[in-house]
Amino acid sequence: MAQKDLTSKVLESEPDVFADIFNTLLFSLENEKIVNSEDNLIDEPTEGIYRDYSGNLRNMFKDISKEYHRDDAQSYLACFNIENEATVKRTIPLKCLGYKYATLKRQQDLYENKRKALNELKNKAKEEGNTEKYELFDNELKNIGKFHTVPFISIVLNFDDKAWDEPTNLADLNIESIYNKYDEPFRIKVFNVKSFDKELRSKFTSDFRIFVEMFCTNDLPDELKDVSLKHPTELIDMVVAFTKNKKLEDIRNRIAVDELEGKTMSMGTIFDNVAYKEVIAAAITNKTLGMDDQKIIQFLMIRLETTWEKATEIFEKEVLIPASA
Repeated sequence: MAQKDLTSKVLESEPDVFADIFNTLLFSLENEKIVNSEDNLIDEPTEGIYRDYSGNLRNMFKDISKEYHRDDAQSYLACFNIENEATVKRTIPLKCLGYKYATLKRQQDLYENKRKALNELKNKAKEEGNTEKYELFDNELKNIGKFHTVPFISIVLNFDDKAWDEPTNLADLNIESIYNKYDEPFRIKVFNVKSFDKELRSKFTSDFRIFVEMFCTNDLPDELKDVSLKHPTELIDMVVAFTKNKKLEDIRNRIAVDELEGKTMSMGTIFDNVAYKEVIAAAITNKTLGMDDQKIIQFLMIRLETTWEKATEIFEKEVLIPASA
């Protein structure tokens, strides 16, 4: 899971992809994009600290967590979290509850630290006899008001081939007991990515659309091959990690270089690169086996649909030198 976990975090952390996932999976019933501005998504710390049963400090890490701020960026409306799971795990509701506690505890700490700092500034202003500053800090304290939590909304993306068949309600982990009816429910929202149907896949608008198509069907419809990619390297890394596509893995570095150079890419151009690499590899093999140079150039001209002059140039630069190395 390590490589899958890392690559999925990179692509899903992109604000447009992150917003697309929530708008499509969680808010589509609202018929609008609830997360309507990717610029308002700010990374939240993914590490949480807690004490174990022995009193020792331990840490835990969320996959991807973002604060959704108002346009003024001074306060936020919600905290969104994505958990990626390569296999179905029974204890995930407990894990997600821990993440929620860590997030809400952080909100409480920030609130209390701000009140403490303002009180100290207010008292200092009072000691100095600075009425203007005293009233300023006093008003800020009043504006803060009582402590309120910001909603923590978490989803679990299940990338296992099988659908989730373990509890999504924390209470369902309980032993049989007459007291279970008094236990407050805590539920997780699980989405089985492998089961996304064509209609649902078509609702994604970011590069994640390309990933789910290739992950679910191991193919890509022709109409998506010319769509410009916003995060080509991150997309290919995730596709390779989950589908073990060796051909895409082999040209990954070339894609990264093209992206750095600002080239516009689509899966169509990437597939063309894969095909080009296969033709060059075949030409090198033929050269190594002793095929006549003129025949290899003719092979390149036909397979790459180019001129004799261009095929000769490719032969000299990409076939002749590697074959003789």
